[in-house]
Amino acid sequence: MASTFIPARGLALLTAGVLLLSGCAGSSVASDPSPSSSGSGSGFPATVMSCSEKLTFTEAPRKVMILNDTDASVLSMLDVLDKVTARAGNLDLEGYDINTATKLRALPQLKSVTGATGGATVSTETILDAHVDLVVGYDGGVDRAALRKAGVKLYSPDAYCDDEAPTDHASYDLVTKEVTKVGTMFGIQARARTLNAALDKQAADVKTRAAGKGATAAAFWVATDGGQVSAYGRSSMAQAAFDANGLENVYQSTEKRVFDVNMEDILKRDPEWIVLLSSGGNSSTITSTFEKFKGASQLKAVKSGHVVTMPYSYSDPATPLSVQGSEELAKLITR
Repeated sequence: MASTFIPARGLALLTAGVLLLSGCAGSSVASDPSPSSSGSGSGFPATVMSCSEKLTFTEAPRKVMILNDTDASVLSMLDVLDKVTARAGNLDLEGYDINTATKLRALPQLKSVTGATGGATVSTETILDAHVDLVVGYDGGVDRAALRKAGVKLYSPDAYCDDEAPTDHASYDLVTKEVTKVGTMFGIQARARTLNAALDKQAADVKTRAAGKGATAAAFWVATDGGQVSAYGRSSMAQAAFDANGLENVYQSTEKRVFDVNMEDILKRDPEWIVLLSSGGNSSTITSTFEKFKGASQLKAVKSGHVVTMPYSYSDPATPLSVQGSEELAKLITR
């Protein structure tokens, strides 16, 4: 199931909106100074929650490693991607602006093992050899306790925290919360507030143009080999995109973020729109894979040509790309 990591995609449109709102000519979204190493008067000490662990920062992280593209869009839009000095796992760079994609490709790639869903697992020794002070990733990919003992922090976005109950109903507040947490870690709270203001405006603009008219919808992740289909409930960011566009999630009654389903259940719910979340460059084949499933031809969405694809990262986890996803969905259902 694709619930461990999510590849990230492009930022060009949202970046333009953020810069317009902030009046900045450069890549930073606000005018606060570069993260300082001094604790006094620079937002430090600061604390954020990483799942059930409280992380305390006395200065901004200097050397960061990311697993796959975890929070890469947040780091990029807050203009601290230069603090990332290493990465592990695969990158799906389709949709990134060329400058960001180039930076991510250029990062030294640490040795790792790739799991069935694409998530990376990295040994503690490998991480320590990279001399980083912060890992942005997930517990399934590293040994949190061993890193803590060695003085390296692990920050996991809320979406990756198995020890926390899922949010009851996802909204774009989860995005601004994530931006705030990352901004706090780096001592750039003003920059985070500016970005959040732009994201709030972007999300509100989508709602004013909502064209779903109450039609039913469902979002699915389909394994490349067609052997597994997962649906997204009301705690996923797919729910937020549906809400923004006036669509009714046929799996809204399920609190779980993501779960396996079969064609019998999909036929029973028979959504009018189907959104297939693509990753790893499978956007060109995912529709044909889904429509070849036995019984798929009987679905309203298939009959009406209402099966659309959208990058996986435009949904979960909650990042600025989730807001971009609501705009992308608006375009797809109005073509």
